Amino acid sequence: MTKQTTGEPLGFSYQRCSFASQSEPDVKRAVFRAKKILEGIVHDTVALEGNPFTFPEAKTLMEGITVGGHRVEDANQVLNQAQSWRRLFHLVENKRFSLSEDTAMQLHALVAKEEAPSWGVFRDGPVGIGGTNHRPPPHENCRNCSEKARKRCARSQIRTNAACVLSCLALCISSFGTATSAPPV
Repeated sequence: MTKQTTGEPLGFSYQRCSFASQSEPDVKRAVFRAKKILEGIVHDTVALEGNPFTFPEAKTLMEGITVGGHRVEDANQVLNQAQSWRRLFHLVENKRFSLSEDTAMQLHALVAKEEAPSWGVFRDGPVGIGGTNHRPPPHENCRNCSEKARKRCARSQIRTNAACVLSCLALCISSFGTATSAPPV
């Protein structure tokens, strides 16, 4: 295992841990495992956005049974999140997933449907991230920042490092506006 700090102009630095592996990841097995815990992934994700659905309620809704006492917007957020994950699984299983702007737009169009001012496109105004002093770059830079992140991840020899960098960049860039994006201060 090797550790090194990277400080490239990504807007953040991180400790990179590399574990040598002689085998390729088992994509079929990974998708199978993710599908087994999909309800938990969806619940945890929408809970981070302040959605009041409990885990059993989200699971029930994802099974096609309505749950009373919740706003339609909250139910749609659960269903949209589940649909985007199912689309991701479909792309991966059919070997059509690519780390591209098109894929990001497809998934965002499902996640943010009727929740954000626009969906399936980069944000067109400033946003802030609640609970932090971090300020995402101006909206005019979203496409360029995302392309830099994509290229950096594509160059990585270690997929887990690429995935971590991409996830961090997505949060730092905040390329997509949502209804829950905090206004800039």
